[in-house]
Amino acid sequence: MTCRSESIVVQAMAATGLDQSGLSSLIGVSQSTISRWENGKAEPNALAHEVMARIVRSNWTARRKRALRTLMDSGRFSEAITFSMGSKP
Repeated sequence: MTCRSESIVVQAMAATGLDQSGLSSLIGVSQSTISRWENGKAEPNALAHEVMARIVRSNWTARRKRALRTLMDSGRFSEAITFSMGSKP
């Protein structure tokens, strides 16, 4: 198994705050399947991998939007512009 698949499982659980059981319910597989993916004993199929990747991306986007809003609300406009262009404030 590649680190990429193991990583996407861990990242999806971290992004959602769910454990194996919760993630399994969210994407429609058994908890033991999530465990096998996380432990490198099996790989998610393309659809399951894409679902987890979208979970991770959407969470990252939401965190980025919150950070940008915080900068704007605090009047740190130049930092917000830099941040919105992909650089750290």
